[in-house]
Amino acid sequence: MKCEFEEKSYEQFHNIELLNRSRIFFPPGQIQEHHLGIDCMLLTKNKKFWRLWGYYKWWLYPFPPPGVFLNDVFWQELKNTIDAKDFPRFKFNVFIQYKRPEYIISVRGKEYRFWKCPYFRYDILQHQQDILIKLEQKVRDRAIVVYAAPAFHKKKDLFEYFAKRKLIENSNYVKPSSLIGHSRWTYVNGGIVGLAFSEPKEVESISFLKEIERIKEVRYENNSEFIMETSRILIETVGEVEYYREAFFRFLESFYIPEHPLGKALTNIYVILFLTKIRWGICYM
Repeated sequence: MKCEFEEKSYEQFHNIELLNRSRIFFPPGQIQEHHLGIDCMLLTKNKKFWRLWGYYKWWLYPFPPPGVFLNDVFWQELKNTIDAKDFPRFKFNVFIQYKRPEYIISVRGKEYRFWKCPYFRYDILQHQQDILIKLEQKVRDRAIVVYAAPAFHKKKDLFEYFAKRKLIENSNYVKPSSLIGHSRWTYVNGGIVGLAFSEPKEVESISFLKEIERIKEVRYENNSEFIMETSRILIETVGEVEYYREAFFRFLESFYIPEHPLGKALTNIYVILFLTKIRWGICYM
């Protein structure tokens, strides 16, 4: 049976708990768009998009239709803000692929004979795995790249664990590199232990909160340099994964890209996150 709650609900609660229990925030703005002030808007020049909003006779309108375009003045003000001495310093990135598992209670479940009790499982999608592996290889020990999934399936448990700030302890985490050659991940409890399939292999992954404390600080000249380096890594990563590569560059062709380096970097990051469904967090000092 599937979880009673949607993946998005779990994701949002998990992000809020990380925000409250560690120095991690999640741009753009799902939780704290006012907290550190990083957000982004894209202005598209795609005619099919504008037809969705009533601009059928686009040749009668100035194209694109009037709207807000974030110019270099905005981006420079944002750069000045995040690079100011009294602004928190960015430490490292967190990339999370959230999964909504099935809860298997039947002895006819394919992996039941290995667990001999009810268990959770989700499939490893090859295109997700490909980009996460590439990303993990590029960031090495300078970031966290992980799958995260609940070790519970009832909606009431989601609210109860969130209220008690126990959502992280009741979640299961595994690094993409631990699942190379496998198509499914199974587990019973929260934490870092599970069995990968098709051929069963016991895997121990990372303790999420301990990993946050373990990662050494990576110093950049300033926060905008951190953002631009993150953009560079993500562009390089998506360019090496065929499933996303063409879509990414075609996507960029449909938008007006800011000239300002920080605006361009954030635009690239958000397009990649939109395409891959990876959630991006930043640990700060």
